[in-house]
Amino acid sequence: DEEVVEVFLAPTGDVRHYYELEVSPANVLFDARVKSPDLDRKTMQVETDWTCAGLETLAHVDGTLRRTVPTHGEPPSAAGWRAALSIPFAAFPEVSAPRPGDRWRANFYRIERGREVSYAAWSPTMERPANFHVPARFGVLCFQG
Repeated sequence: DEEVVEVFLAPTGDVRHYYELEVSPANVLFDARVKSPDLDRKTMQVETDWTCAGLETLAHVDGTLRRTVPTHGEPPSAAGWRAALSIPFAAFPEVSAPRPGDRWRANFYRIERGREVSYAAWSPTMERPANFHVPARFGVLCFQG
């Protein structure tokens, strides 16, 4: 229940099998492999034993990092934060390093817990309540040379 940025990657293009990477302002990492054979969150399997080997993360907070979730109406203690993820292609054994023209399915998300909770997505899922595990809504990453 904290702020995070999330990256969902389906390297083979098959959105029934994808990876989830999250990082928080405290640089807390979550990584898992997700299997969603019928593209339904209720039946998806999250394999937390998978580790994104070689993943490097960095989180920088502008201000003071709050250690508790703010109550409704409480002002944020930090002006903002940034995260960087260096994701090695070798972490995905089912594909080789992308070549120009290769396409992966992906989505990127942000959960902000300030005075109010807000959700943002590169490719919005259009779900209410918010649900990022909608692989059919993943966008397409096209690799260039």
